[in-house]
Amino acid sequence: MTDIFKASVTEANALYKAADYSGRAGPTDTLLGIYQDTLISVARMIDYDDCYLIRHVCTLPEHRGKGLGSELCRALMLSVDKPLYLFPLPKLIRFYQRIGFSFCSDSELPPSLRPVWKQSKKKNPQSQPMRAHNDG
Repeated sequence: MTDIFKASVTEANALYKAADYSGRAGPTDTLLGIYQDTLISVARMIDYDDCYLIRHVCTLPEHRGKGLGSELCRALMLSVDKPLYLFPLPKLIRFYQRIGFSFCSDSELPPSLRPVWKQSKKKNPQSQPMRAHNDG
């Protein structure tokens, strides 16, 4: 297993920019990262009153395919004390299923996530909400 550390907002946003990724971290986000001199993979988690939401897992292109994103997501899954959700891009659904997420219905989403899901669904109509199997 790779060592995972907290990442800063500045580091995460620099990685997103370098990877030509649209995600952006904010000051209240929980950010976990994997470093090789600099940040090479990062996962962002947002804390809501009744759950957590993973957003913007990103690994620099030259480091993809090594399981770094999986490690970060699993670390987040082990650190939560309430349900953990995500709204994956359709091309990433199988990836998230392999690491312990399963589909949930819109009606199973906590109230705080329903407006976020509604907005996400507009951008990615084929996406489906998913919940971690081993969460709080």
